Amino acid sequence: MKETISLNLGNEEIVFADLTDRENLELVIVCKSGNIFLFDCQTETRSLFTNLSFNPYQLNLQIHSFENYICITQKNGLQGMVIDLSNPSFQQNLERVDYQAEHCLFPIAFYKKENQTFLIHGTEWNRLDITCLETDELLTSRIVDYETNSNYFDYFHSSLLISPDAKNFTSNGWVWQPCDVITVYSIERFLKEFETSHTAINFEPVDGYNWDRPLCWIDNITLGIGYNKKEDGESKEDFPSELIFVDIIENQMTNRIEFDGFALSEYGAAVGELFFDSNENQFIGLNKKSGLLITDIVGNEIYKDNSLTSHKYSKRHKLFYKIERNQKSMEIIKLKNEFPC
Repeated sequence: MKETISLNLGNEEIVFADLTDRENLELVIVCKSGNIFLFDCQTETRSLFTNLSFNPYQLNLQIHSFENYICITQKNGLQGMVIDLSNPSFQQNLERVDYQAEHCLFPIAFYKKENQTFLIHGTEWNRLDITCLETDELLTSRIVDYETNSNYFDYFHSSLLISPDAKNFTSNGWVWQPCDVITVYSIERFLKEFETSHTAINFEPVDGYNWDRPLCWIDNITLGIGYNKKEDGESKEDFPSELIFVDIIENQMTNRIEFDGFALSEYGAAVGELFFDSNENQFIGLNKKSGLLITDIVGNEIYKDNSLTSHKYSKRHKLFYKIERNQKSMEIIKLKNEFPC
C-alpha cells in the first residue's frame, strides 16, 4: 500500500526530516530558517516546536529519536542538540572535538534504565560520554593520560547501536591506516573503565574501508554483520553478500548466511542498511542500488523490491518512507500482510 502525504509547510524550505520514535506517525522537520516543526502525518498538520541551535546548512544532518527525546546533529560535523517533545523548554547542546570528523558519523545512541533516559554521545574522536538527560549529569568524567595511556583509546568512533536489552552497544568505527573495526562495550563496564573495556570484533581478515558497515542486533548477544568476500582484496570474482553472526560474549562467529541485500563499495565492501525484526525472525536490507530485500533467519528470500532505492525503514512503525524535500511531501509504503516486516 502506497500513500503520499503533503507536508503543508508553506514557504519554509526543508533541510532534513525524519520520523519520530513515538506511537503516533509524526515527523520532525528542520527548515532552512532554523525552525523545527512537528508534523502529524494523520491529520497533516504542523506545529512550530523550537529553533535549531546551529546552522542547518553547514553540514548534512541526522536525527536520532527515542521516546520523547530527539537528537539532531551535523552528520559528519561537530554540533548537535537534544530536545524533549514533552517539554519545549528542554534543550541540551552537544559538541565534539574536530579530528577526522568528516570521516566519522557523529556518535549518538539513547538507552533507558530505571525510568531515566541516557544519551551516549561522541565528545572527541576517540571518546564517548554518557549523560543522564533528566538530571544533566555526566556519568563518564575521567582524565586521559597520554604518557601512560590511561583511559586512552586509539580508535575513531562512528555510528552506535544499542542492544535490545540496553546492556551493550557497538561503535562501528575505524583505526589507522584506515581499517574498519567494530568495537563492543558493556554499558556497566563502560561506566567504570570507559573505552578500555572494549572488545574488538574480528570475524574476517578484511583490509577494510568499511566502517559504518551494515550491522544489526539479532538478540541481546548476537550481531548480524554485512560482509562480502571481495573485501579481502584477493579476488576479482563477484560474490553474493553475506551476514556474519557474531556472539559478542565469546567473540566468535556462530553462523554465516547468504544475504544479497547490499550494494558494494568501490572496495567490494557491503554497503546499505540492515535491520532485524525479532517478532518475525526476518532480516531487512535496504541499499541505493538494488533496493529492498527481506529474508528469514536462514537467508531464504521472502520479499524483494528493486524500486525502493531511496527509501528509509521505520522499525517503530514497520513501514518504508521517502521524504521529497523539494516537493514537500512524504511517500509511505506498507507491505502486504503476506510479506510482514
